[in-house]
Amino acid sequence: MTLYGIVDAGKSWSREKARQVFESAFRRYPDINTVWAAGDDISLGVMDALNGMGIDRDRIVTGGIDWSDGAVRGIRSDQIGVSVGGHMFEGAWALILMYDYLNGRDFSQENTMFNTGMYAIDSSNVDQVAGFLADTWERIDFKSLSKSQSESLLYHFDLLHLIDTFYPGAGELTLTEQERRWLAGHPSIRLGIDADWPPFEFLDPDGRYEGIVADYVRILEERLGIRFVYSREMSWSETLTAMENRQVDMMAAIVPTSRRQKTMIFTKPYLNFPLVVITNENVDFVEDLTALNGCTVAVVRDYAEHEILRENYPAIALYPEDTTAKALDLVVTGKAYAYVGNLATANYVIKKKGITTLKVSGTTPHGHEISMAVRNDWPLFAAVVEKAIASISEKERNTIYQKWITMRYEHGFDYGLLWKVLLPALLVLWASAYWNRRLSSLNLRLRKEIQVRNQVEDELRKEKDKVKQLAAIDPLTGLFNRRNFKEIFPLEIRRVRRSGQYLSFALMDIDYFKQYNDCYGHQMGDDALVRVGQVLLDHCRRGTDHAFRLGGEEFGILFTPIDPDQAMGFVENMRLTIQDLAMEHRHSPVSDCVTASFGFVVSTYPADMESMYKDADLALYRAKKAGRNRTEMEG
Repeated sequence: MTLYGIVDAGKSWSREKARQVFESAFRRYPDINTVWAAGDDISLGVMDALNGMGIDRDRIVTGGIDWSDGAVRGIRSDQIGVSVGGHMFEGAWALILMYDYLNGRDFSQENTMFNTGMYAIDSSNVDQVAGFLADTWERIDFKSLSKSQSESLLYHFDLLHLIDTFYPGAGELTLTEQERRWLAGHPSIRLGIDADWPPFEFLDPDGRYEGIVADYVRILEERLGIRFVYSREMSWSETLTAMENRQVDMMAAIVPTSRRQKTMIFTKPYLNFPLVVITNENVDFVEDLTALNGCTVAVVRDYAEHEILRENYPAIALYPEDTTAKALDLVVTGKAYAYVGNLATANYVIKKKGITTLKVSGTTPHGHEISMAVRNDWPLFAAVVEKAIASISEKERNTIYQKWITMRYEHGFDYGLLWKVLLPALLVLWASAYWNRRLSSLNLRLRKEIQVRNQVEDELRKEKDKVKQLAAIDPLTGLFNRRNFKEIFPLEIRRVRRSGQYLSFALMDIDYFKQYNDCYGHQMGDDALVRVGQVLLDHCRRGTDHAFRLGGEEFGILFTPIDPDQAMGFVENMRLTIQDLAMEHRHSPVSDCVTASFGFVVSTYPADMESMYKDADLALYRAKKAGRNRTEMEG
């Protein structure tokens, strides 16, 4: 790929100026085949230039941002390839979150980041979205997206949710006459599947094709009027080879890679799950994939992560296995240091096998963007599959997701269904004691159903909390780990800048901890770390107090004191409490019991996390140099 130039649009750009700039650039670089514009008008100016110069529009792919009327018309007339938008809803989302917050429903408890979902309009969905954009949106009840309507509501800040909910029928599948004729001539499609990739797709003990992807495939069969014949007997590697040799017509769940794109046409991703690093519970947080250099890492043979690690991280020693279960077993038995793979699949296998010794130790910058793929000599069918996937409503997608992914745990009770059952029964109650008994029985069953449902939801909430703890909590001490440290620290800095409060950060080391381990053994060392960690937890009781285990015997405390004197007292109190534990330490030059040294910094307008950490580290260095078992403040 060659980048021929980047032009600053500035404030004075127009469609006409875009035409002039492109004409000049194309004369210098006639090999240009793609132009990405900061706005739709610029993209339209490029198309004006192509028309004026008599250049075939198919030679240049162009797109912009804004969802302008001109761009929608350009996509419909096949002048523009794509327009990206959706950011105009940011104000609505912000108002909903603010409304909920002011009414006592803190959206931070969702434990997630709310990102504006950008959405691309192209020839496959322009009719679906255009009607929505042309409307005044008066039919949208934005208040219904607020948690004031229901505590169990999931926030749905997404264009597709608005279309599915308030514009029913906008996503209906419409096929051309040519596409319908093609389907009539191909009633049976050979589908390549992975027989052992739960919860996405797998064969159950009775040989039935099941999973998230299988449910999508059944919708496609129904809407397209075709039948998929599954490749039941082939391994994943064999299925890939068969697809490359056109012995298979389509893959329902596959991650696009450079190699695969040579022989397949991919749809847009319809599922997306992160790749994570899973290790035994005694491994600390894995900062990034380069931290695995020189380590043996288990992967599933010929999965996308296998190709990604092989091509981008050559220093990692890969140990390929045939299935996720076998790859995870390598980590359990110590034959591999870590497993890298899809979070949903790993979670499914770990729970099914009852494995308790593994944890999520890190995330990766890579994800499983799962698409469907069609053999590259069937472009018409690829377009049909793209349309069929786009016609699947968000409600249908959520139903599939909730069926297979237990981490989606928030379910409201269907009171509409309850009244549909109770109201007729109440009418009959007036006429007959017999119906009174029937109603009592029905109510009893309903109460039992609600009780069971509440129990299930409680278990699912516990499961979600357990998964969150795997990624955020140090398993030995129960303190936050380094990963959470890097997330919380910048948030606290931004908060105190707004409030004008003091922010204090303290670093703590247990004095001569190596000698303690050498003398008493690692089991006693772990016990000492647990007891010291408990001291920090006992002192950090407020919502703005945070205690972290940063690694080994190093701990961090982030808190908001009234002033520097109060900060000194808070830290000194922790130091003295640790000393009062009276844990014997015969080989400490400082004391005959375990002690700790603290260095801390206090600021009303901290610059950044790195500078505060550096200042606290300097203060800790002074405390150690001055004899340890003491507290020093920087600045």
